[in-house]
Amino acid sequence: MSTPSTVFGVDRDSLLMVVASVALLVVFLYSVLVVQQVLALVATLLWLFGVYLVWRFVRAHERLAEAAERIAADAGDSVETGNDRGVPADPLDSAEEEAVDEHEDAVGEPEGERE
Repeated sequence: MSTPSTVFGVDRDSLLMVVASVALLVVFLYSVLVVQQVLALVATLLWLFGVYLVWRFVRAHERLAEAAERIAADAGDSVETGNDRGVPADPLDSAEEEAVDEHEDAVGEPEGERE
């Protein structure tokens, strides 16, 4: 995860909340004093909430894309190491397989049951 960025010595999320609160207060005062309709505030809030949801949707897709890239990079690393877990291949495993193959070649295939 990334560390939160700071603006003027305050973290970005806190600053965003303060700016949103001030903007909401200005819209509320405008809707009550100038337009004299409280529904103007409700319409503005719904529009802002929609923009917020779209922003969250985009951020979620960015995180999914980053995770997919990370998984693909890990899968690419595991192909280079020779297995699907990303752990280097054990040389003893291949030696044991070769010994079994040599033994089978020397002994031959077992014959079927005799009647």
